[in-house]
Amino acid sequence: MLPLIIEGDIENRIKSFYSYRDNEGRANYQKQQERDIEVMARIVKSAAEQGGWLSGAEISVLLNRSLNTVARYMGRYHEMHQDILPTKGMMLDQGSKPTHKASIIDLYEQGYAEPDIARLTNHTIESTNRYIKNYNNVKLLMRKGFNLIDMVRITGMGRSTVIQYHDLVQRYHPSLKEKGLEKEVGKSLVSG
Repeated sequence: MLPLIIEGDIENRIKSFYSYRDNEGRANYQKQQERDIEVMARIVKSAAEQGGWLSGAEISVLLNRSLNTVARYMGRYHEMHQDILPTKGMMLDQGSKPTHKASIIDLYEQGYAEPDIARLTNHTIESTNRYIKNYNNVKLLMRKGFNLIDMVRITGMGRSTVIQYHDLVQRYHPSLKEKGLEKEVGKSLVSG
């Protein structure tokens, strides 16, 4: 059973009705978005506690919002909170921009052990290890001065994924900022 509606939600709806009648317009939209994000987080966490993960499509149906809106809500939630919502896409590493990379690498850079990182982020040790390995590979290639195209070829990761790791490396190792994504062709393992 998912807590889609709780008693406090009903009270909030009543308050929204009266604030809308007071012509708060845009503020009412903002409040609705905040309520939707709160409900989304609540049902996603409840599903995970019960042993399941909700997909974006399922959340979309439950909230009666478009997939794009749910994706925007997810991004907003992760901007405002330190925890990770355990959705199906996050836990099975689906989607184009899994924001959990940053959380995992942040804990890694703070010196947490991989089993602790896995537990804190609701990931398997295997997936946690994969994120850290990919991060370290991009960091090594940046140290050696490889450019984006070469990093994509060498690692076998997609361009956007390499850029995400590159940005994380820059955050924690600013001295590598000048290396890595320069526009000119850098060192290459492919001889021509």
